[in-house]
Amino acid sequence: ARKDLLEVDGVTQISGIADDPGKLSQVFMAIHGDSRILELIERNREFDGTFTCNNIQTLTEGEAKHDRHKGE
Repeated sequence: ARKDLLEVDGVTQISGIADDPGKLSQVFMAIHGDSRILELIERNREFDGTFTCNNIQTLTEGEAKHDRHKGE
């Protein structure tokens, strides 16, 4: 996982970037003053698998890949 955290205009990156080269990337963001968490997923056009992650806490602690990471 890449851990190049950033903060821009009231939005803070709260996890590392989970990468599956050629497939997808995923990162979690937080908006200041809002209790919700944004999950951003970038998919490669050719990737037709699924990606689910029910463990936000694990990702925010820096572990990008775990047993709920599917679509490989």
